[in-house]
Amino acid sequence: MDRLKKKTWLLALAALFLLTACASLSRRPLETVEDERSGFNGLKWGVNVSVLGDLRPVETEDRVKIFRRKGDSHRIGPIVLNLIYYGFYRDLFCAAALIFEGRDAGQKIKETLVNKHGPPDVEMDFDDGVSFIWDKATVEISLSYNGRGALKYRYKPIIDTIDLD
Repeated sequence: MDRLKKKTWLLALAALFLLTACASLSRRPLETVEDERSGFNGLKWGVNVSVLGDLRPVETEDRVKIFRRKGDSHRIGPIVLNLIYYGFYRDLFCAAALIFEGRDAGQKIKETLVNKHGPPDVEMDFDDGVSFIWDKATVEISLSYNGRGALKYRYKPIIDTIDLD
C-alpha cells in the first residue's frame, strides 16, 4: 500500500473512532439522567426530529411519529429494558416510553422514582397490576406494571396541545 493510501486509511479510521467516541459520550446511561424537565436520555424536549440522525421510525400516523434510537443502552441500572420508544408530535419530541418485564423490575424502578421525586401523586391498583403517576410542572412520569411494564415520560407543554388540535 503506498504512503498516500495508508495515510488516508489511517485518517478515516481516526475520524471514525472520534465520531464513535463522541456519540458514546453524549449518551448518558439512563440511571444518571438527573433532570427530566429539560429532556430525556440526552434529547431535549421539543427538539425537531429533522435534526436527529440516529432515530429509526417505528410508526407514523398523521402528526404522531414513534421512533427507536440506534445505540441506546437498554438498561436502567441493573434492570434490562426490552425497548425504548421516542414520541414526536408535529415533529417535536414530547414523550418517551421504556418497556420492561417483571414485577421485580417495576418495583425497583418505583423505588428509584420515589427516592428521586417523592411519593407518587396518583396510585392505582388493578386486578392484574399497579400504576403510579408523578405529575411534575412540565413532565408527567407514569409507571405501570404487572408481568410487563412501562415507564413513560410526557412533556406536558406539547402533549397538552394534542387534544386542542
